[in-house]
Amino acid sequence: MSTNTQPRDKRAGGKPPGEPAKKPSPAEDPAPNGNRPVHEVRMGRIVGAVWANTDKESGAVWYNVTFARIYRDQGGTWQRADSFGKSDLPLLVKVADRCHDWMFEQHAQADE
Repeated sequence: MSTNTQPRDKRAGGKPPGEPAKKPSPAEDPAPNGNRPVHEVRMGRIVGAVWANTDKESGAVWYNVTFARIYRDQGGTWQRADSFGKSDLPLLVKVADRCHDWMFEQHAQADE
């Protein structure tokens, strides 16, 4: 089971020096329009992406979370789904809890 709770921009690339970066598959890239989550938690096939939102007037930041199940289709292409089966629910709960913990920590740090 894979667990990744590091912000996307702070993860180790895992590639040899000088090797070009691999373009993320649709399963790894939740927003093709260029917006990126500020934090991501992945356990197995379940991914939680935390998105930052900023109030234009006050500058206050709040967070939303999207969840997805990644899978390969019959052609071998990675896909994302927003529906979950019975066996996905325990991991979904854990991913949601870790996303909640991260958001709570962000608000606690902002209050210091």
